This record gives sequence, structure tokens and C-alpha cells, in this order.
Amino acid sequence: MTAERVAEMRRRAKEVLNHQLQTIKNKKEQSQKEKERAKRHEIEVLNRTRKDLREDSYKKFLVTNKLRKELEDCWATQNAEKIREDALEKKHQMTAGLLLIDQCNQYARCAQCKRGDMFYLWF
Repeated sequence: MTAERVAEMRRRAKEVLNHQLQTIKNKKEQSQKEKERAKRHEIEVLNRTRKDLREDSYKKFLVTNKLRKELEDCWATQNAEKIREDALEKKHQMTAGLLLIDQCNQYARCAQCKRGDMFYLWF
């Protein structure tokens, strides 16, 4: 082997080494970029999921709140109706034992009707 041949082999070995080092460097960079891209995508998906969850939670809150408000309004209406019916029933119970003539005595007569009740009972 001549010196030229040894020098040529060394030069080729250095080129192969440099090429291999460059390939490794490129692969590392590409791998790093791919990891960053995957991380950004994952963060984007998580943010979108978080946003959707917040929106769903808010919608659920609105529906629940609306339902509760409607129930409260319905209960208030039913309670007022029950109180009115109870008062009406109580009034009917109080007047239920009185005779018609006794019930007529409770009400005032107008000036034209000052005549007695006995006249109207004959008909």
C-alpha cells in the first residue's frame, strides 16, 4: 500500500464518518421536531377538550338552573292555588250550616229591597 492509497482510504473513512455523523444529527433533529409537533398537537387536543368540557358544564348548569326555576315557579303557583282553595273550602264550611234565611241576613239590602224576606219565600 502506498501513501496515496492510505491517504485516500483515510479521506474516504473521514467522509463516511462525517456522513454518518450528519445522518445521526439529522435524524435527531427530525425526531426532536416530530416530538415537538406531537406535543403541540396533544396540547391543542387537550385545550379543545377542556373548552368543550367547560361548554358542556355551562350548558348543563343552564339547563339545571332553568329546570329548578321552573319547578320553583310551579310549586309557588300550586301553593298559591292550594291556599286559595283551602280558604274557599273554609268559607264554604263556615256557611254550610246556615239556612238560606240566615244567609240572607248577612247581606245588606239596597234601598229598593227594604221589604221583608217572607214575601219572597212564598214563591
